[in-house]
Amino acid sequence: MIRSRVTQLSSVIRSEDIAGLRRLSPRFWLGLFFVGELLLLIHSLDLPEVFAVVWGMFIGVQIAIHFRHIRNLVVFHHARDSQGMSGHIEYEHWLSLRLSSIDLFSFSLLFLSIFLFSQLDRYQ
Repeated sequence: MIRSRVTQLSSVIRSEDIAGLRRLSPRFWLGLFFVGELLLLIHSLDLPEVFAVVWGMFIGVQIAIHFRHIRNLVVFHHARDSQGMSGHIEYEHWLSLRLSSIDLFSFSLLFLSIFLFSQLDRYQ
């Protein structure tokens, strides 16, 4: 049996919204509206390089977060059926933060590598 307590690593979305399984979080919708308006403004100003950087920034962060969510779903799926785990397992908050920072740092290295490889043809 898995007992969980909600620990949200991001301060943007409130833990009460997650714990209460709220479908509509005003803070989430406000942030989504802000990002959409920012992208629309940059696109309408005809700044393709700035638009590409901002779009890549938002998409890159979301890709990293979604990969972390997928990994956590797989871990807890196996934990639910006691596959590969046993006993009482508890993550301290600092460990969750450290694992999160390692994941995001790894993705930043991946994004940097992709950027550097994409710049090779400019100098050849």
